[in-house]
Amino acid sequence: TSGWGAWAPIGTPFGSGQCTTVGAGARVAGHLDVVASNCQGTVQIRSWSPTTGWAASWGSLGDPISLNSGGGVTAVGRTSGQLDILAEDYLGFVYHRWYG
Repeated sequence: TSGWGAWAPIGTPFGSGQCTTVGAGARVAGHLDVVASNCQGTVQIRSWSPTTGWAASWGSLGDPISLNSGGGVTAVGRTSGQLDILAEDYLGFVYHRWYG
């Protein structure tokens, strides 16, 4: 198919009313890994694969930033099977976590 698909919800990682920033990457071609952080600095992830669809729920990656993040979060697949996540705290410090 070509063109944009319709918007579709994938859930609320922190419940409604939370300030959330979102990023995405893929650790395997054809898959999608979505990361989200809230104002408290907590990071969550939810993955999609063409065979199983979306994971049943969001999974916690912990609280790397301690308190009051306010920054962004992003993910990138550096190599096949590896995912790097970068998050920024409210002072501008950048934190890194990887899988793979």
